[in-house]
Amino acid sequence: MAEVETKALPPLKRLLLRLVHPAKGKIWTEADLAEVKGMVRFLKVFVMTILLPGIVLAFVGVRTIQSDSTSMRSELREKADVAIEATRDQINSLFSSFEQRTLERIASGQSTVDSIGELSQHLRVAFVIDSSGDLIAPFEPPVARPSGEHDLLFSETWREAQLKYMDGDFGAAARLYRKASYELRGDFAQGNTSWSRALSLLNAGNVQQATQMLQAITEDLYDVRNAHGFRFGDLARLRLAELEMEQREQIGVNSLISLSDDLLDQKWTIGLGGEAAVCVRALDLLDGLADTTWLSAQRSRLERRTSELFWAEQAHDSISTALESTTTLEEGLFAYTRTGRILWASTITSERTLLFAFDLDTIEAETLLVAATATERTPEVKLTVLAPQYRFVGEAISRAPLAEALSGWDLVSHTGEISDLVRKHKQTRRLKEVMIATPLILLISGAFISLRLVGRELEIASMKSDFAANVSHDLRSPITQIRLKGEFLQLGLAEEDELQSHYDIIVRESERLSRLVDNVLDFSSIESGKKRYRVRPADITETVRVAVEAARFSMETRGIEMEVNLAEGLPVIIHEPEAIQQVLQNLISNAAKYGEPGGWIGISAKLGHNTVEIAVSDRGIGISDEDLPQIFEKFFRSDSDIAQRQKGTGIGLTIVQYIMEAHHGAVRVKSSLGHGTTFTLHFPIRAPIASGL
Repeated sequence: MAEVETKALPPLKRLLLRLVHPAKGKIWTEADLAEVKGMVRFLKVFVMTILLPGIVLAFVGVRTIQSDSTSMRSELREKADVAIEATRDQINSLFSSFEQRTLERIASGQSTVDSIGELSQHLRVAFVIDSSGDLIAPFEPPVARPSGEHDLLFSETWREAQLKYMDGDFGAAARLYRKASYELRGDFAQGNTSWSRALSLLNAGNVQQATQMLQAITEDLYDVRNAHGFRFGDLARLRLAELEMEQREQIGVNSLISLSDDLLDQKWTIGLGGEAAVCVRALDLLDGLADTTWLSAQRSRLERRTSELFWAEQAHDSISTALESTTTLEEGLFAYTRTGRILWASTITSERTLLFAFDLDTIEAETLLVAATATERTPEVKLTVLAPQYRFVGEAISRAPLAEALSGWDLVSHTGEISDLVRKHKQTRRLKEVMIATPLILLISGAFISLRLVGRELEIASMKSDFAANVSHDLRSPITQIRLKGEFLQLGLAEEDELQSHYDIIVRESERLSRLVDNVLDFSSIESGKKRYRVRPADITETVRVAVEAARFSMETRGIEMEVNLAEGLPVIIHEPEAIQQVLQNLISNAAKYGEPGGWIGISAKLGHNTVEIAVSDRGIGISDEDLPQIFEKFFRSDSDIAQRQKGTGIGLTIVQYIMEAHHGAVRVKSSLGHGTTFTLHFPIRAPIASGL
């Protein structure tokens, strides 16, 4: 015995069964699905290749959006790190370039204390220390206050000479200064008495003797300093040059030039500014007399030496501290230490120690400028230069040492103007949301539409099945009636007075059968696109009358009243009378089918605005608002109980709409549930004949 095993429905079919036709059984659903196998295959491919990957991509996109805040923080930190690194590199380059240039000078045997601005713009003074720790260049170490100052203060002769000089008795003052020189001992006293005597002689007009005295000072007392730190030799040379300029200008100019060169070439003494003051005076006297280029160079040189002397005085006391960092230093390397506002750099050679004093204020200013420049390039991040004595208050993004040479100095990054960054991230986030939402919406819409299409195809498949069943039933019913009545008459079973009734039934059922067959054939032609109409100018009134008369007998036998109201003088309309008669017969048949028993059907024709309007009305069950938009769809039948009890195929109104559109006309419907329906046909009075009609 053969056995047949039924197979369970595949998962997708079971899903469709529940979603589309939950009330139908398995067998009917499988039959419907067989009609839409291509659609089901498309749905499978759509789900596997588009919907599921789209959902995965959407999930990944949502996770990406959620990480935006972290991304912005990471971007801020990245910008901060870049700004800090750029600032650190630029500051470190200040010291690395200084070290390289210094080592190049050492290797070539050049002086490391001259033109220190070429080594670094922040370098203020440089020192050379010998192996015993003594300063040997570029200045002399500070000297003790000259001895013998008290001898002058307690000398009666000196005081009298000073009073005479102040009173203008320069001759007496000169004699008293000479006497004091015999009474006092020591270079300081001899220098002061000799210089004061020379000035007194000059003021007394004894230039020759004063000149001799000044020359003697330059020979015997040159390096002796007065109480203000001036060397008497420098003062004497300056005064002699002034005297020479009064007599022989060029000789005096040459003397001043020689004096300024000697002063700038000599080692000055820390804490004493006499040489600088004398050089300033000499250059002022040469103004307009010496070469301007040379004069400008000398003044620049003097300015540098004066500045170095000032910084040497400030830094001298901390030289010992700077030297401590060189105890373990290897040759060719540099050590850095900070004392106050001075940053010391030190290195050693085979016999000497080199010390360099940097101005921390200018280094800090340049660091701030570099940080500000970095901030301008990345306004989302601000940089703060933090000296060792300061503490940063606030939330820092990152922190890093400023430079190896600036131990304890840090660069701190914190949030700056982030509105642009926030706006950019918001725009990026919105763009991502749109990019994710758009395909996701399209995917969901596609899935929904696909399900709807499958559902619709299943409905159409179901409607086709119902259509076949309804057509079979509608065909069987009139055929059965005709056969029964024919056999009844054939056997002579009817009474004489019943013959007409039987003939009427045979004719009516024959008309019904003919109309049904015509509708099915026309619908088949319409579906295949082969239906054509032979239109011609014809009397629309006559067309309506013929259709009404064809239906009158059937309506009268059913007890339905037909009220016809055709306006006179209707124009000739281009149409195919047989097709329009079919339209009217379908509408009259529907009106009779869904009208009240023994009811009323109204047919009217009138002239409208550039149209002829033909209306078919009934007072039947009407059409609901939900069904009204679908009544012209093929195979559609209302779900109402009254409509379902009536026989029908669901193609009559579809044929009506198609024929009207083929005639460049339109069909409109108005209905009120429970009060009846009116179908109105609109025919254009002048319309071009469509191709294919």
